[in-house]
Amino acid sequence: MPWRIAAPLGGVAVLVAVQSFIMSRYPYRWSIEQTLSLSGIGGITGADQFWLYDPKYLILSGAVFIVLMILLLERMDLGGMLTDPIVQLWSLHVAALVLMPSAIQLPQYQHVFAYIPQRLSLLTALFFIIMVGRARYGRGITRLTGLVATVFFTCLYLDGLAFNRTESEVANLVEKLPPGQRVVAALSDSGARLNALLHVADRACIGHCFSYGNYEPATGQFRVRVTGPNRVVATDMKVVQEIEEGQHTVTAAEDPLYSVCPTANDPNRFYLRSIHAGEQTCAFSRPISVRLWAEGLPRVLGGTRN
Repeated sequence: MPWRIAAPLGGVAVLVAVQSFIMSRYPYRWSIEQTLSLSGIGGITGADQFWLYDPKYLILSGAVFIVLMILLLERMDLGGMLTDPIVQLWSLHVAALVLMPSAIQLPQYQHVFAYIPQRLSLLTALFFIIMVGRARYGRGITRLTGLVATVFFTCLYLDGLAFNRTESEVANLVEKLPPGQRVVAALSDSGARLNALLHVADRACIGHCFSYGNYEPATGQFRVRVTGPNRVVATDMKVVQEIEEGQHTVTAAEDPLYSVCPTANDPNRFYLRSIHAGEQTCAFSRPISVRLWAEGLPRVLGGTRN
């Protein structure tokens, strides 16, 4: 029916109007490259959801992409794509991925509302999978998807163990502090796409200390917000960014600030350092998630600590 085609076209028109309104009133970040990039193409199909940490997940995302493309071709052979409501909903999400900015600076917040395409990509993935789920497929696709799922969840389990060990190390360090101290931990997984340890200090400090570099209160985007200078959490995003980059110079009001720092003789080990006024906090990366290459084998086998 004509209205079934007109409805998604009207939805696209609404998205164009929303884009024009946002770009005319607020500072934003948008480019066509956000769609044509590897991450953008993966977001359209849902394969992007499997690309989590180090490069092994990119390989798995490629395998998922191949499976989804095969199913898409089979789905197209069935016909009726233009009038399928699921196809139309997926198309609207794709249009949103293309049209919506990757970040918007709203006046009431100290930080941009960011990662908009990444947030949309989850729903886009769900509708894409529902769409191709009607396709005909044989034992070959079933076996391939079973193999990919097994490898993916195995990698996720092993990496979860590695991240948990690192988080336990941080927790053990902060437990030795007197209650109510301020702690920062700018620690990341080197070579990883996402930093699973971004909130490691937040979790380790629950009920014991304060995660001074937590960005949420400073942004003004969450229920707990900063109203002025305090001894609990950073007051603005400039300080938070400096802490994340290891370039924050501790002030007299912040003294002392405890920072997780790498040891001088072994960068893969770290300790809790008391940072005083005039000194800079630490930020460092280390390989944490299990690597496919030789240096990752000892961690898989439990031969070394993270």
